[in-house]
Amino acid sequence: ATSHAAPVLAHLEQECGPLLQCLRVMLHELRAITTLVAERWLVVLGRVRTREMPHCARVIRAEHKRVHESRAMGEHEKERVMLEKVATVVGPVALLLSRLIDETKVCEAGACVTPADADFSRRYGARLAAAVEELRAPTTSDVERVFAPLKEVHRELAGTFRHATKLSLKAISPALADADTFSQHGPHSLVPMIGGDHFARVPVFVAAVEESVTILPTKTRPKRLLLRGTDGVLYPYLLKGHEDLRLDERISQLLHVLNKMFATSAHAAEPGAIAGGGGGSGGALGPLCAQRYAVVPTGGTGGLIQWLQNFKPIYSVYK
Repeated sequence: ATSHAAPVLAHLEQECGPLLQCLRVMLHELRAITTLVAERWLVVLGRVRTREMPHCARVIRAEHKRVHESRAMGEHEKERVMLEKVATVVGPVALLLSRLIDETKVCEAGACVTPADADFSRRYGARLAAAVEELRAPTTSDVERVFAPLKEVHRELAGTFRHATKLSLKAISPALADADTFSQHGPHSLVPMIGGDHFARVPVFVAAVEESVTILPTKTRPKRLLLRGTDGVLYPYLLKGHEDLRLDERISQLLHVLNKMFATSAHAAEPGAIAGGGGGSGGALGPLCAQRYAVVPTGGTGGLIQWLQNFKPIYSVYK
């Protein structure tokens, strides 16, 4: 598939290189802020605390009982054996967290690329590195003391995010906060508005992303973004992670094709994707038209979903 796509991509680069560059930057930034560095650590530490720690504690307690009942070893030898056992049991957790440190580069000077990353590294980088080092080479056989630094960081992160409902776009993505990202320093935006009618007489483009980003208080912590169009209207979108939206996109495309088929009937009209503040985006809705919304996957685990205004979920009606 890659070999077949290469000529197409090369042609697009030649014909509309600046647009592709804008889209690359936009996709990279959206992927980065779908799950922030701090949010990633919060999820991983939460799993370690609820799953790995109890398992390690059970295994080490059983080993502790077996070793200390042995009459063939002295106290010093027993302590040495228990330290080796603890290192072996918590080793996979240390490896997991070490990889996460490498990925996020929270402990490398100058590796932070956003103010939010810099703040996380400043507050937690050294503590996380020390906590992981304690897991690699435990100084005590008490598993509670071994995991104590990680528990403290998780408690602080959970407390911080529990009350966080707004984020500054400049703090989490300076590139998206810069309007030049969408114009490549040209006079006009190059990025079409997601879900807009690109064949309209005056198509709408993305002029900017609003500074305030809203965090929804759910388990996956999706983010609500407001994209300002070149028509001056704010278009809301949901940036959602931890879910493959490619199937949703295919369903939306299927509904679009069905609407085109139904449009041949005198009793239906193609509404297109919803645009702007709600309702339809052109023409009355016919009886055989499926109202749809834009879904744009940014990868295999997230994407943008067009936010519907003035609609109620079926579940809320059911309740």
